[in-house]
Amino acid sequence: MTTKPTTKNEGQASTSMMPAPDHSAAEAAENLEQTLEHFESMLEALENQVQESAKADVASGADASLEVADLKRTINEMFERLEGTLDRLTTQAERLSDGASDLAETAGRVEGRMNEITRALREASTQPVQPAPAAAHAAPAPAPATPVEPQFRPGASPMGVVLAAVPGFQGLMDVQRALSGLPQTEGASVVAYKNGEASLEVVLNAPLAARQIVDGLRDATGEQLLIEESRPEADKLRLRFVEPDSGATA
Repeated sequence: MTTKPTTKNEGQASTSMMPAPDHSAAEAAENLEQTLEHFESMLEALENQVQESAKADVASGADASLEVADLKRTINEMFERLEGTLDRLTTQAERLSDGASDLAETAGRVEGRMNEITRALREASTQPVQPAPAAAHAAPAPAPATPVEPQFRPGASPMGVVLAAVPGFQGLMDVQRALSGLPQTEGASVVAYKNGEASLEVVLNAPLAARQIVDGLRDATGEQLLIEESRPEADKLRLRFVEPDSGATA
């Protein structure tokens, strides 16, 4: 009989209709459905041929039935495998479809958010920048702290003042009178005077700083004096007369 070779060729032709791996899931499912329909029609044609052969030749019908049964079993097994593959591809296609829907929804939300941000940036770029309002009453900057100068204070013993580079005896007398005339002193007396250096004792009635003494002597005598040593804790003060053009400062 020629039915078996024809069936094998047709089976080989049908297997060539399997979808290529690089096709999409939807195309593969469609191709598999077409392949299954082809196998069903082929199987029906074989059964018709067997029935016709049985009528024509009863003696050879048994052998043909066995061959057809074997071929039918093979085709059924292939048919079951194709059905399983079709089910898997259908499930995969459904998952891909669901994933595509989720991605499309997410992309829509992202696009909407980006549009809102872009619109906000455009509105911000077109608005003029308002200067920050100035404070109605700005607090004045704090003045730098002035260091407190140590002061000589009234005590049991008078304050000792040494004058260096005294410009003559008359200059010394002028300084004595000026010291006695300060509001913070009770009086001043010369203790020693030799080689242009004089020592005086000054009795205080109120605290007095060395700078106040220098400023008071300048105002009273016009002389410029430099503070060489100031030790209020020891009641000792040393001053030096300087020439007006010497550039020295007290």
